[in-house]
Amino acid sequence: MTAREKCMELERKAPRLTEQEFAEMNAIFPSYIFRRRKTREVWTTCCGVHGVLPETSEILDAMHTPEPKRERILCHCGVWGAPPPKPAPKPMACPFCGKISPVKELGRTGNRKNLSAYRRAVVFRWYRGALWATAYNAAKHYGCEGMLTAKPIYDVRAIYRFTPGKAVSASKIWSGEWCSFYEVKETSLKPKFTFDEPYTYNSEEGMGYSVIGMDEVDKSPFRYCGMGEFFKKSIPGRLRC
Repeated sequence: MTAREKCMELERKAPRLTEQEFAEMNAIFPSYIFRRRKTREVWTTCCGVHGVLPETSEILDAMHTPEPKRERILCHCGVWGAPPPKPAPKPMACPFCGKISPVKELGRTGNRKNLSAYRRAVVFRWYRGALWATAYNAAKHYGCEGMLTAKPIYDVRAIYRFTPGKAVSASKIWSGEWCSFYEVKETSLKPKFTFDEPYTYNSEEGMGYSVIGMDEVDKSPFRYCGMGEFFKKSIPGRLRC
């Protein structure tokens, strides 16, 4: 088998996202309460509900939250300072799940391209006798009403499979094609092997990644490997990449 075929075979065997994992991926994105005051409609990005509010809801009277101006301006001369953004109006609790989110009047948000968001997440799962780690690129866009309550779109970027004494990884190049397959077998306790972390091909963008499913590691033989302590010491939202 070629390296690409081995990568595709590993992808075929890897676990798929559960509804809970998908919800946790959605939770790493900024949340909004989109509102149309004249019809009392709201669209929530946190729990994906479109509903109509009662006339007494305080969300109807909440101030629209504009996007803050950038604090710095990047140009060919370097980074220039800019005035700090004005404090945002008071956020409100989602009427369906309770998450605190800014309120945005739908008629004042334009095409909402400035709200598009991109995130990275690595999902751990103890699955069929192996600890799997799947790295995803995810994105959310809000260009039409149907997209306001939609969950993220996502793409697999790398897959890792760990069993005692053996580790396998597959990764994609920037264009999205499977290209690299790596397998290591450990025959003694002395040698140590390492894998590149996901997203190394464009880490210069400065994006970190979130980790989902750390409790799955505790179900595996790797519960004492120290992974949890490593992530606790990492900078929140900017883990090594």
